[in-house]
Amino acid sequence: MNKQDWMDCTDPEPMLQFLADRAGVPIFRQFAVECCRRLDDLIPKGSTYRTEFDRLDCLTSGTFEDDTGIAEALEGALHASHFAAMARATEGEVAAACGVAAVYRALLDGGSFAAVNHARSLLKGAPKYRARYDEERRAQSDLLRDLARPFK
Repeated sequence: MNKQDWMDCTDPEPMLQFLADRAGVPIFRQFAVECCRRLDDLIPKGSTYRTEFDRLDCLTSGTFEDDTGIAEALEGALHASHFAAMARATEGEVAAACGVAAVYRALLDGGSFAAVNHARSLLKGAPKYRARYDEERRAQSDLLRDLARPFK
């Protein structure tokens, strides 16, 4: 990927893959968390999903001091961004479940397996709006460009 490809990219996945050996764990973790924070309006106040979503509030930039490896952080960022985009592409309980799955993946929480499976089961029969998914992926690409600048 060259600088022009980076600037033109509308999908964060190839951008994250490009950063795999160029960025540290904090960039991947911060990107995943910021993708989730964009979903605040989709998670109803007082819902059972809100408790999990509110776990993001304890995280701030630069607090990712743990033993997470690059591969695990990259995988978490990829999955969190996908589920965050799926939350935008759906509605109601399905959107909230996808948002929580994104949170679990962003936090690299061991409970993510159940949350991800729940979201996937709800997604099976739910209508999906491709244009909203693509729009969210473009927004995530812009977010990643703000967080990481591999071409200086």
